[in-house]
Amino acid sequence: MSLAVYLARAGVGSRRSCDELVREGRVKLRGEIVTFPRESVGPEDEVSVDDEVVVLHQLRYVLVNKPRGVASTRSDPHAERVIVDLVPNGRILFPVGRLDVDTTGLIILTNDGALANRLMHPRYGVPKTYVARVAAAKVSKRDLAVIRQWGRTRGRFSPGRPRSACKSRAPRRR
Repeated sequence: MSLAVYLARAGVGSRRSCDELVREGRVKLRGEIVTFPRESVGPEDEVSVDDEVVVLHQLRYVLVNKPRGVASTRSDPHAERVIVDLVPNGRILFPVGRLDVDTTGLIILTNDGALANRLMHPRYGVPKTYVARVAAAKVSKRDLAVIRQWGRTRGRFSPGRPRSACKSRAPRRR
């Protein structure tokens, strides 16, 4: 794997920020300063940043049922809580996809950038299903028609295509 990818997987930073660290001459590979981010790293190679040895983390995959009031991001200065704080040692993980703060649902946290890219990038066409429950009294027939039309016309770049849109009773709050 490349040096920048190795550093990113180790939790040093994003792949782009790791590229910069390497170009700035702050990274050593096998005891020598390296300035080429695509330098190949073997399983036994020692890598250090600013003379501190970097250890590669195992890939982690965590499914989280995101509660209301939690931002599905690693950091948000406006949010009281972020999703990575719900998981032990979650700061080295990042969410695959997004859910609004007021939305609940399943979200994946991982440090596997290749999997995250495969699931999120539109070119791979991974289908996503969203289910929305709203109080029937609050959705007009016109609104419902707009939602159905949006799902049919957004094309392959839409964040998801609703399979059906129908009124349902909102669950009672206790």
